[in-house]
Amino acid sequence: MSFSLVFTIAVIAFTHFGFLCFGANLDLFSSFFNSLRAVLLMSVGKQIDYLGVYLDSPLVGSLHLLLYLVIMIFILVNLFIAILVDSYGEVGEERGDSFRDAELGKFMSSVVRKAARELPRKIMLALKLALKKVSSKTSRDNLRRDQKYIGEVDSFIESCANESEDAIGKELLKPADDISIS
Repeated sequence: MSFSLVFTIAVIAFTHFGFLCFGANLDLFSSFFNSLRAVLLMSVGKQIDYLGVYLDSPLVGSLHLLLYLVIMIFILVNLFIAILVDSYGEVGEERGDSFRDAELGKFMSSVVRKAARELPRKIMLALKLALKKVSSKTSRDNLRRDQKYIGEVDSFIESCANESEDAIGKELLKPADDISIS
C-alpha cells in the first residue's frame, strides 16, 4: 500500500506539472485527463510525442521526461523488490514439509560460494593451457625449423625461376618449325 501511495502521488504530481507547463501548447497535455493518460502511457513504455515536448520547452520538457522516467523506474523497481521480499518472508515463515523450496536462498548462496572457490583454479588452468599453446608455437626449435624450411623454399623458387628463364630464352632463340618465311 505504501508503494502504491507513492506511485499515485508521483503520477499525479507529474500529471499536474505536464498539464501546467505544456497544456497551453500541446494537445498531449491539453487537459488533466490527457496529461494523466500521457503520463501513464510513459510509465508502461508507450512512446509519446517526445519531440513536441522538447520543441515546446527544451529545458523544462527534457527535465520533465527524464525525471519522470528515472523516478518511475526507481519506484517500480522498489515495488518489485518489496513484493519479492514480502513473499520470501511469508515462505520463510512456512516451515512445514509442504514447501521444501523455502531454503532456496541457502541453496543459491552455497552454489555461488562453490563457484567462487573454484573460479581461481579454473582461471589458472585456462591460463596454463593458453601459455602452453603460445609457448609451443613460438619455441626456438619451431623457429629454427621454420627458418630452415623458408631457406629451402626460397632456394627452390630461385632454381625454378632460373630454369624457367633459361627454358624461355632457349625457346625464343630456337626457330619454330611451323612458321614459313618467304
